[in-house]
Amino acid sequence: MSQEWRLHAVCRTTDPAMWDSPTYAPGSDIQADVARVRLALRFCAVCPVVAACNADAVATSPVSVVRAGRVYDADGQASRDCEHCGAAIVTRNRAMARHCSKSCRNAARYRAARQERLTAA
Repeated sequence: MSQEWRLHAVCRTTDPAMWDSPTYAPGSDIQADVARVRLALRFCAVCPVVAACNADAVATSPVSVVRAGRVYDADGQASRDCEHCGAAIVTRNRAMARHCSKSCRNAARYRAARQERLTAA
């Protein structure tokens, strides 16, 4: 597979450390790590070669990095999407999480409760 797409990637001029997956190690600044990863995901969202990057990520099984709008953990598993907004889940328990943030979780709960009230009436 040709790697020419990398020349057009938005990430090519950024700090490589920005693309490391959060480790959630004791003593690390977890909020700063999550903020850094969310910034990297915003770069992916506007990248013109995200499809080629995703194809390469699937072929190479990246570990502990952000690639193509996904956060890959130490086992090479890609992050899930938030059930409310569709964004990649960056939280520590991203294998089990259903929402990307507390605000998305609360919005989904509010929508479900509202729908329940409407159907009950």
